[in-house]
Amino acid sequence: MAGYAKLWSGITESSLWAGSKEARLLFVTMLARADSTGFVEAAPSGLARIANLTREETELGLNELMSPDLESKSKVAEGRRVAIVPRGYCVVNYEEYRARRDDDARRDYMRAYMKDYRSGVNSVNSGKPCKSPLAQAEAEAEAEAEAEADKKKETAAKPPPKPRDDILSDLRLSGASIYGRDDKSAWKKLVEREGKEAVQIAIVNLITVGNKAGMADVVREMQAAKLRPFAQPKEKSITDLVAMCPGPHVTKDNRPDWEATLKTWGWDALVDGATALRKLNPSQPIWHNVMMTWLDENYED
Repeated sequence: MAGYAKLWSGITESSLWAGSKEARLLFVTMLARADSTGFVEAAPSGLARIANLTREETELGLNELMSPDLESKSKVAEGRRVAIVPRGYCVVNYEEYRARRDDDARRDYMRAYMKDYRSGVNSVNSGKPCKSPLAQAEAEAEAEAEAEADKKKETAAKPPPKPRDDILSDLRLSGASIYGRDDKSAWKKLVEREGKEAVQIAIVNLITVGNKAGMADVVREMQAAKLRPFAQPKEKSITDLVAMCPGPHVTKDNRPDWEATLKTWGWDALVDGATALRKLNPSQPIWHNVMMTWLDENYED
């Protein structure tokens, strides 16, 4: 919510005005950006951009505003004007500045009201609601705060999104060629009949030796695998990894590197790495060098 602040003429006679121009400009900027409690949500770089100051000038102004001022008329916090708080800064004496602003608003309203009253324009008898600008602003601020609180409650009440489980996307990551609505329907029926893991193993076997992985190719590969003795290795292989965790980019050329990594790090480490990397970017293939970097950072050899 945007805020506002009035400047009173006495500021030009204060010890602040006798300080550096960076501190003066920064303090006025923070008054304009503060909420109703005096909180300014900003980092030093953000304040520099808002106040049109360099980073060095901003740090100089902040140091001055956060330092004790023995000549300040206010003795709160030894005359400090700004304090660091979580997520930003707080104008120390903001309640006093706001009280002055409110008093000025009331006086301005009463002055205008009496002027209209003397001239015969009495808002009380005009049939229009008589609410001061200050009261109107406070009512609007309260309504906005309540709306923001309701929005946060509504957001917090929403259940977390369910984990993604798209069979066709998993098959595409494995290397399957899937085109058109009819083709998608046929792939889903194949998965329902043969099982997702068996279909993915057939796809990876085809891609590894440089063949295409269309529907007919996969069906033929699955039929041939059933006729081959010991088609499924007893120990876990890179083919099993890709079938279980679609995403690792395994080709005929880099398969030896993947197999060496499996032998060095073990099955569980590669499954953990593939699962974690896929969560970070579901649509991005997992390159071998990316997997090695993840293993180096998360596992001890």
